[in-house]
Amino acid sequence: MPQCSFCSERSVIYIRDKGWHLCPEHFREYYLNKVRRALNLVRLKKGTFMVLGLSGGKDSFAMLSALAKLKGEYGLELMALMIDEGISGYVEPRLRVFKEASDAFEIPSEIVSFRDHFGYRLDEMVRISMSKGFTYKPCTICGVFKRYLLNRLAREYRADYLATGHNMDDEVQVFLMNLLKGNLTNISRDWVVSGVRLHEKFVVRVKPLYYCEEKEDLVYALLEGFKPPEVECPYLLYSFRGGLRRMINALEYLRPGTKRRMLALKDALRPNLMPEEGVSIGTCKECGEPSSDEVCKTCQLLNWLKR
Repeated sequence: MPQCSFCSERSVIYIRDKGWHLCPEHFREYYLNKVRRALNLVRLKKGTFMVLGLSGGKDSFAMLSALAKLKGEYGLELMALMIDEGISGYVEPRLRVFKEASDAFEIPSEIVSFRDHFGYRLDEMVRISMSKGFTYKPCTICGVFKRYLLNRLAREYRADYLATGHNMDDEVQVFLMNLLKGNLTNISRDWVVSGVRLHEKFVVRVKPLYYCEEKEDLVYALLEGFKPPEVECPYLLYSFRGGLRRMINALEYLRPGTKRRMLALKDALRPNLMPEEGVSIGTCKECGEPSSDEVCKTCQLLNWLKR
């Protein structure tokens, strides 16, 4: 690897849109400054209790490590939470990485499962969906139940914020998906912080990796001791995002900085897309959790699975 652009050490990453080669020390500082940029927008108070929703992958590890380093600076109290979706052969190595990482960073942790809370493993849900004509894809089912459970548990733990490991790549992909679907309301709600004053039972969400690229998460995680689980989710082939991800990465390769500019475009558009009357979030009549419909998507899915 070439020499670092700021010292004589060997580089570990090339930031193409800036033309920088960075050594481990300078890259860590570059990365943590991106996390600080996101956290500074939240205006955190000393003693803030933040639950980290983790998956056991590189983004989760990077967020866990970065916040463990910055918790003293921001006066944060942290807890790590991982959800076992119930995907055979996939979740076990991730649970191991999650437990090792949370112990190493001395952050209290807990693991909860779909089966304990909903009565089904994700594998069972997918089989039921396939038997019914594959009405709901695995990523849809998983996302609905995971968001529901993270919010409910974070509230029960009395968290001030729920942090997730969504990075710049995730944000740009979701932005394009919402554009293609014409879902302007979702674009208006999607930022570093979301869920403010939406519902009394909704825990405000924060995305510390909002300005960090996926490859930067990986390099940072590896430098911090991350050992990637040698598994990939078997349901990725059904995901619509896969095609968008490949397209965006190709554009980034041809025009370095494309992702950063797309994120800046979304952030510039977002305030102008907010509905004047605000976003209305009600309460699910079956479970009592926040919902934009009379019955929340989680209860709708559970009723559909049981029929």
